[in-house]
Amino acid sequence: MNTKIIVIMVMLTSCFYYSCKKREIPLYNGENYIQFTAAVQDTVNMSFFFYPNQDHVDLPIPVRLVGKMPSEALAFKIAADLTTTTALKNYYSLPDRFFFKAGKPLDTAYIRINKTPEMANKEFLLALDLVASETVLPGQTAYSRRVLKISDMVRKPVWWTTSIDTYALGVYSEAKYRKFMEVTGIGDLSVYSSFEQRDYMLQFKYYLIKMRDAGMPVLEADGRDMLSTVPLIG
Repeated sequence: MNTKIIVIMVMLTSCFYYSCKKREIPLYNGENYIQFTAAVQDTVNMSFFFYPNQDHVDLPIPVRLVGKMPSEALAFKIAADLTTTTALKNYYSLPDRFFFKAGKPLDTAYIRINKTPEMANKEFLLALDLVASETVLPGQTAYSRRVLKISDMVRKPVWWTTSIDTYALGVYSEAKYRKFMEVTGIGDLSVYSSFEQRDYMLQFKYYLIKMRDAGMPVLEADGRDMLSTVPLIG
């Protein structure tokens, strides 16, 4: 083989080897890292509208441990970034530390959100950061922060789909949703089976029938009898 070709091959091999060595940067160095399971851009929308008659909610925030699984509970910290947070300190509660269960890659931190009168007309931000502690460090930057939007304002729920419009509760309205929650005590139907959902919807419809028959029909904002907008059969 031509000597020049051999020299070139050796040089290319050396460059490839050292390039790879340079890129082989250990991610964790045997340390424990913790991060949220969702990225920072995935904002959490939390409204007390979905939690009728509750003064506070312990909001679950999933977290993930990366690195060596500990044999005992691992303490970690979450702090509010006050430069971004618009929620006042009495709107939420953060313990000094949380504990990640031993031997598990996933766990949940619960953040207490307190209901206040101001939330009825305004939305507040709560920016939460995982911070370094004696036992664990924050993981990837994109997964080290969660932003919560807190309010007591009305939002159309995800479970109220076009199928619900057509075959069940009818077209969404704030008045209808508020009355549905008042009658059933339920704000989130997504956690129930289709049979349970139907039972709650029928409970709502029977209430509307009862009120109509009593001469006190429940009305939509435009004056229509709310019962006339509910297509659910049963």
